[in-house]
Amino acid sequence: MHITFASFKDAAVLLGSLVSALTVIAGAVLALIRPMRKKAAGWVKTAAQTEQLSEAVRSLRQAQEEFRILMAGQNEPLEQLKRAQLCLLRNEITKVYFFYLSMQELPAYERQNMIRMNEAYIQLGGNSYVSLIVSDMLSWPVTDSGAG
Repeated sequence: MHITFASFKDAAVLLGSLVSALTVIAGAVLALIRPMRKKAAGWVKTAAQTEQLSEAVRSLRQAQEEFRILMAGQNEPLEQLKRAQLCLLRNEITKVYFFYLSMQELPAYERQNMIRMNEAYIQLGGNSYVSLIVSDMLSWPVTDSGAG
């Protein structure tokens, strides 16, 4: 095979054109890849954050369920305390009523205590029996005797 200068020159020009074209293509690919790489990195980061948020939500839901179970166990003791307070208030109001019933008058401090105990009794869901005897006592005259 015989190589002439013209064919060598043509081959060199062709090779130069090919290298030039490859450089342009590589530059274009790199110019396109960088934004795509950043976008892909953003997607990966977003996916990781989404997974972290999902895990946090799962953890919060589990804690909420545990708290709900814990609070459900607290309702019965609270109801028992409420019933006990109602009984104590009803008993104390009834004792005061029958103590002063024959006199049909109340000391000022006892009247004030009666009003406060009745308010608490009503807020706890007490019945109308106590309200009736309290309204009867509030109709009695107030005395200064026995104030302490």
